Parts: sequence; structure tokens; C-alpha cells
Amino acid sequence: MLRTPIRRAVETGPRVYLRRPTQSDRAEFVALRARNRRHLERWEPIPRGHDAFTPSELDKAFDRELRLRRTKSDERFLICLVTSGAIVGKISISGIFRGPLQECRLGYWLGREFCGHGLMTEAVALATRYAFATLALHRVEANMQPHNHASRAVVRKNGFCQEGFSPKYLCIRGRWRDHERWAVTRENWSDRAPTATPRPIARKPIPGKG
Repeated sequence: MLRTPIRRAVETGPRVYLRRPTQSDRAEFVALRARNRRHLERWEPIPRGHDAFTPSELDKAFDRELRLRRTKSDERFLICLVTSGAIVGKISISGIFRGPLQECRLGYWLGREFCGHGLMTEAVALATRYAFATLALHRVEANMQPHNHASRAVVRKNGFCQEGFSPKYLCIRGRWRDHERWAVTRENWSDRAPTATPRPIARKPIPGKG
């Protein structure tokens, strides 16, 4: 039986679905981030000398997720397994601009124990579909460090193309890091989530499945 009803989902794929966070998710969300500290902190814009993974900071991070889960400029979603409802990561739609621009940026992370199964590729497909079909945006952008090969593969599989390179784009742990800029427009987008072929997982079962 699912712990989190699928009816709360905003978008649903074959193996994961997206839903907005609620107060009852705090403990599970915080625990997921805490045990993935080494996996996540090298990619996140954390100031040098600041510990974003103490209990109090993790609580503050979840407060931000609740505050920004649905605003004019931001939407935040938990990535959950269809089979169990377990939270496996997060995806955000931020920097929503209307008017003549009609664009947004995606940000996302997945717990290390859930990587390597194509789950993030599916989650990005769902978020992109939401941005185009529900928010009626024209362009979706994602930025990543050049050596983040997994993130590059995720967006490429979802039809994103590299548009440019931004030197010293974002400060991560006290150093300004170069980033690649990838994007897809509505004209070049196809609804890939339901039809994407999942990677075989027989040799590496997904934690929390069943």
C-alpha cells in the first residue's frame, strides 16, 4: 500500500511521480538529505565555512521548500517512487518569468542510493511536461558544472540542447564555478516521460521498491 496517495501527484510517470511537499514530509526529507551529505554538497551553492547539513539547517532548508512550493516564481516538488511513495529526491522550477520571456529554470537532486536507474531522467521529463503543459511556459533551462556528466545525460535524454557556457556562474563552497547552460523550448519538446524506456534494474534493485 502506498504511504503517499498517487492522487496527490502533480505529474506521474511509470516509476516516479512529483508532488508538493507537506509538513508531514519533514522527517523523511531531512533524513534523506542528511545521509546524502557527501553526495550533494559538492554540487550545491553552499558558502565556504557554512554547514548546511546540521539538524537546524536541514530544518530551515525544508521550511524553504514549504514556503516556495507554489509561488509566482517558484514551484517545488518531491520525487517519489510509484511503488512505495518513498521520497527519493527533489526537483524545483524556479525563476519563472512571464511576459515576453515565459521561461523557468530546473534544479534537481536524487539520493545516491537511487541513482543509476534512470529515475531522474523520468523526473525531469515530468517537470518539463508540467512547465510546458500546465504552466504554459515557452522555455525550460538547466545549468550544471561541466564535470557533472550524469546531469548532462539527464537533460540530453529529455531533448535539452547546450546553448552556452557561463564562466564563474555560481559560487559553490567559496569558489566560483563554471557552468554549462542547457535548455529546451516548447517547439522542440516532446512528451517523453510515459514512453521513455526504463533502464534494467535487475542487478541493482531500487531501495524502497515493493
